[in-house]
Amino acid sequence: LEAELDELEDELVGARPPDLSLSLNFERLVARADSVAGSAVPVILAGPSGSGKEVLARRIHERSGRRGAFLGVNCGALAPNLVESTLFGHKKGSFSGASSDHPGLFRSADGGTLLLDELAELPADAQVKLLRALQEREVTPVGADHPVPVDVRIIAASHRDLAECVRVGQLRQDLHMRLWGLELELPALVSRLEDLGLLCAALAERHWPQAPRMSRECWRALYRYSWPGNVRELEQVVITAIELAGPEAEVKLEHLPARLRELGGEVGDDDRLEARLRALLAAHRGNVSAVARELGKARVQVRRWCKRFGIEIDGFR
Repeated sequence: LEAELDELEDELVGARPPDLSLSLNFERLVARADSVAGSAVPVILAGPSGSGKEVLARRIHERSGRRGAFLGVNCGALAPNLVESTLFGHKKGSFSGASSDHPGLFRSADGGTLLLDELAELPADAQVKLLRALQEREVTPVGADHPVPVDVRIIAASHRDLAECVRVGQLRQDLHMRLWGLELELPALVSRLEDLGLLCAALAERHWPQAPRMSRECWRALYRYSWPGNVRELEQVVITAIELAGPEAEVKLEHLPARLRELGGEVGDDDRLEARLRALLAAHRGNVSAVARELGKARVQVRRWCKRFGIEIDGFR
């Protein structure tokens, strides 16, 4: 880990990383997304909250060749009485408060892409109307007499297993089947810590022309933290730390939140072992036998270590 930290410090000053990541597992996931970007194949993005589903959806749109807008909506945040109006639009005077015509998200994204995040949170009646809109490629605004044709690519996303949502009756099976083409599961950040350096640089460079230097203690804390909020939490931590330090100064441990500062001490044997395990699992795509051979240990010992450090082996496959 010590050598990796030195290497990161050298590489990140002025680095111009790619959009998302260079880790082997995530590269494969992004490559699969890129392979269908220009097609009409439906895409479902799964993964924990904050794992970057909207970022990947936007990447798919940008590589699709579609000239319309990219728009996204969290279906769980829509007021039940305004779902239809929000998605399909409304005519002036169609209900109390409708003081003007509203195009709705489908028409606003015409020729582009619409991300429906937390799809299973849509009310049952809205799911029926969404299915009809997808089948007929047209929407009828609230209060309108005639449907309006639309050309919108839908990308669905959820932090839940949509197949399970179908099983328990929360999501219509026919709607799920209509949207089910390629399903991509974004891993939790803690299972791809090898991406931290590039992610930090990419997040910083959204706001500043060059990624600032981070101290060794700062990197240690970032690597040791469990990141329950995933990439979304990482962005908040990185941006706040740079604001506190100043974009031209080195980001130090004191600029991190209290929950991370206590993790910035010296690296011990356990830290080195965990870092070595993660690096080997990434290199061997989660092949425990190959990792065991390289370490000269039994497979059962490698699994014990992974359990001890909370390493999800499947996340490297």
